[in-house]
Amino acid sequence: TDEEAMPEGPVVASGGVKMREDEKRAAPMLDYPEDIQQAPEARYTTEYGLEWTNLMSPPWSYMVAYDLNNGTIKWKTPIGEDYQYVNGDKTKGAIVGVQRKSMVVTSTGIVFATAKGGKLYALDQDTGKVLWETTLSNESVAVPAMYSINGKQYLVINATGNFSSDSFDHSKKPEALAKGYVVYALPDKK
Repeated sequence: TDEEAMPEGPVVASGGVKMREDEKRAAPMLDYPEDIQQAPEARYTTEYGLEWTNLMSPPWSYMVAYDLNNGTIKWKTPIGEDYQYVNGDKTKGAIVGVQRKSMVVTSTGIVFATAKGGKLYALDQDTGKVLWETTLSNESVAVPAMYSINGKQYLVINATGNFSSDSFDHSKKPEALAKGYVVYALPDKK
């Protein structure tokens, strides 16, 4: 590896993080943006656009359903909890890191989704109405899963993550569960 000289004084580094070119690209990149003929020697990553999202009007995050036949939004429901900004208001959602772990859609029309703040939601797939929600003792860090035993459906949540500094740490509550998988039995079809 090439070591770069460090600047003088209290600064330990300058600029972004240098990244190696991705040699395992799934498909070759055909063109660089804006007719750039060659990739820059140093590449940097950033979260541009996420620095001051709290200055925008809430809600900051939604679960969205699209009508693909008409190209329209069918419904939008705010999800996630960012206690620094929402103060218990469920209509605001969370600023960043909300729903990046996917969701499970059932054959009975229920969408299960995890979100920031240890939230777990069950939404109606047709209306987006929150049918049920709970707060897990630990942050969810994986895609929810479903399985069936003898005709009974179960939802599994991997609740093994730590809460970020802008989420309330529910693991400190006296009734908090240890980190692990949380399994819910779904009600039988009526």
